[in-house]
Amino acid sequence: MSGPSRRSKIIRDIAGSWLGLGADAITGVLLTRIILHSVGDASFGLWVVMSGLLGYYGLLDLGTRNAIIRYVARYDAQKDFDKLSKVVSTALATYVVVGAVALLIAGVVAWRLNDIFTFQNPNDLLDARKLVLILGVGAAISFPMNAFGGTLEGLQHFVWIGSVQATASVLRAITVFIFLRLGYGIVAVGLITVVFNVVAGGVNAAFVLNRLSHVRFVLAGIHRETLVTLAGFGVVTFWIGVSNRLRFESDALVIGNMLGLQLVAIFAIASKIIAYSTEVVGAMSGVFTPRLSHADAVGDRALLSNMTLTGNYYASLLSFPIALALVVFGKDFIQLWVGSDYLSSYTVLVILAFPTALYASQGATMRMMYGIGKHKPLAIALLCEGAVNIGLSIALARRYGIVGVAWGTAIPLMVTGLVVLPWFARQSLQISIATYWRSAQLPALTMLSPVVLLFFLVSAVYPRPPVAIAAVEFAVGAALYGLIVMRRVRMARGLAAR
Repeated sequence: MSGPSRRSKIIRDIAGSWLGLGADAITGVLLTRIILHSVGDASFGLWVVMSGLLGYYGLLDLGTRNAIIRYVARYDAQKDFDKLSKVVSTALATYVVVGAVALLIAGVVAWRLNDIFTFQNPNDLLDARKLVLILGVGAAISFPMNAFGGTLEGLQHFVWIGSVQATASVLRAITVFIFLRLGYGIVAVGLITVVFNVVAGGVNAAFVLNRLSHVRFVLAGIHRETLVTLAGFGVVTFWIGVSNRLRFESDALVIGNMLGLQLVAIFAIASKIIAYSTEVVGAMSGVFTPRLSHADAVGDRALLSNMTLTGNYYASLLSFPIALALVVFGKDFIQLWVGSDYLSSYTVLVILAFPTALYASQGATMRMMYGIGKHKPLAIALLCEGAVNIGLSIALARRYGIVGVAWGTAIPLMVTGLVVLPWFARQSLQISIATYWRSAQLPALTMLSPVVLLFFLVSAVYPRPPVAIAAVEFAVGAALYGLIVMRRVRMARGLAAR
């Protein structure tokens, strides 16, 4: 595939990923406000904690989905469709077993839930048990669907995935809104969420089985050798999944256990904003995973290095301005979104914004390590970060509350972004640290500097600008940054053409 064709395909795939993510983000922002004001702080905190437990069900995946993406992309590049089908068949059979285990765990957790959390209201305990069971059933059904979702990613059908995700998100949001207006509570929200997740997974499965003739599912395709291959790659990814739960999803559990469910709602406002902004960058970086695996499969080391640095460059162009916008306009957004009662979450937002942006700007580096199968050192580093995160969060929560929990996440995350990921890139790509920073992060920061100056000058004139002026400030800053980036892109294309 030529350079322009490859670039056009990447742009289409990124657009497809952003379609689904954009729908999730918009509906999530709207539903957060609706749910919060419909059910109250305690029930919303309950939803955050219980839905967070669903993420821990995901650990049962044991890294299989990432293994599917890698090997489907690899065997597709090598045109070995027999091995490709064995991967899908073996993964599907494995997921059926994993789903049964998830259902069993959900039953045990629901039974012993009052030993895990403190509930002031018996109705909260009853609702929590219902949510755990509903989400557990959803996980059990959704696990087998992951085999087809991973196959679609490995074959780079990101436009289809994004379209299905966007449709499901919009329909789910409408249904949740209707049921909340009819007087139903947080349990109904959980049930509706599960139903639409399962339906979306079923649509992806139907697409793979009916439209992709070179992907065959047969019982004879289930092979012990293939299972060992998937498990060998996936077990390391599992530990990365564990570390990610400790790094990004343990905060709500720490707060719920030590500070109360009401403060979970405060912290969740900031963490949701951070999560949505990070997912925008992560969805784009995810497009590079099968391409990096493809480059590794055909032994093209130059393409592997180029794709990694290009992915980081695009990620930096997004992550840094998003972090700047969150710091400058975050307070206004929180007030418009959920009201002035939750402005205390702005401090958490500021603490997490830049460390998260720095980490997200190197998404392609992490995808590269997945793609070439050298993600074991990454797993060790992230697991250490996760352990430090939860330890710091617990220690600082006792004295500083949710602000301490935020710092417990931000400090180790900053170390990973500044030291760990650049070092991994240097070792894997055989490039200098200076080349690494000069290729991605530094150009993005340079292009962003005029916008920083603009925001500084506006803040000097309007220390607390009205919403209308803040909106104009944001629009002008976004336009200025867009013009600078487009000019840089034209210059780069001009130099390439020579």
